[in-house]
This record gives sequence, C-alpha cells and structure tokens, in this order.
Amino acid sequence: MEIQGLLNKNLLIVGYTGGGKTTLLKHLVDYLGNETDIYVEDGKGFGWTSQFARPNIHPYEKEAISQLIVERTQNSENDYPDVYVIFDEPAMSLDWEEGLAEGHPRVNPIADPLLNWATVDKCARLHIHILAATQAPAVLLSPEEIADKFDYYLECSCSLEEAEGYTDCLAKQLGDRFGHAHSLSLGERRLFLHRLGNRQE
Repeated sequence: MEIQGLLNKNLLIVGYTGGGKTTLLKHLVDYLGNETDIYVEDGKGFGWTSQFARPNIHPYEKEAISQLIVERTQNSENDYPDVYVIFDEPAMSLDWEEGLAEGHPRVNPIADPLLNWATVDKCARLHIHILAATQAPAVLLSPEEIADKFDYYLECSCSLEEAEGYTDCLAKQLGDRFGHAHSLSLGERRLFLHRLGNRQE
C-alpha cells in the first residue's frame, strides 16, 4: 500500500514499547510536509511541536478541534483542506483516576470531542484524519469503536508472535470486520496492516 493511501484514512497504530509507533508517526509527519495543518496530542511527552518546530504543527487543543468540527459540519461545502490529528499514546493523556472512580473498566474517551465524535464516514466527509498510536487499544476504545473510528489497524511488531498477541482477541471480537494482515516493513521493524470495518478498498 502507498503511504498516501494510509494518510487519507484513519489509522490506529499499536505495539509494545520500542516497536516503532512514534517513529512511524514521525515518518508520516515528514511525508505530509509543511503545508498541511497537524495537531498533536503528545501523551508521552515526546516534544513534537518543539522537535519539529514547523508552523503547521500545533499542540492539540480540544476547543480548537471542536470549533473546526462545528464549522465544517455547518458549512455545505465539502472541499476542505485536509487536517491531521495525531494522538501519540492518547491513553496516557486521559484522566485515568476519574475513569476508575466512576467504575469504568477502561478509560472512556467521551471527554475528548474528536474521539467521541469521530467515525470513519464523518472524518472522511470533513477531511479530518486521525493517526493514533497506543500500547493499549483495548483501554482506549472497545473493538466496536475501533472498527467504527478507524479504517486501518497497524501493528508495529518485532515478530509475528508479538503481532499475534495484539491481534487474536480483537480479530475474534470483530469477525469479518477485521481484514487479513498485509506485511510491511519499516527498517528492521515488521508492520502488519489490517483493514477494518468490512468496507470496500
């Protein structure tokens, strides 16, 4: 698959520490260049905006994204410039203690306007693209939410055995909504790309 094909979709990247998730995100940002607006939620404290120091890379602000969604939803035009939102380990930026206090088995992203609002169809219509990377997808979203919000599920793994550790449970729950893996490479890393949602290519 071409990189541009991934960038035109919502992509969930999973993998263990050191599996290459942030490295892949950095490559995708480099590919996007300096013209496209990119908003980054840096849950790991990677220092995205300072490291890249590019005027088109902004810290993620819920209010700004909420306003963007409202403006584009209310406007009848559909020729918007593409906007990218990167969540680098978003589970780390959610309020874990609040979720636990309320008895949630996982941290629900309902407080985040974009993750709460997003579906594949809505994002495509408004030209908003989500690139998220996390070690714990099941903590962030349920399998059904993953399928509704993301076009692709990409495993950054050092081996097929690591990839299977992430895949088995999700694949069983999603059934035919979870596509077969296409094997890709990023340097010495192996990537396993799954099509989600049983949608057409």
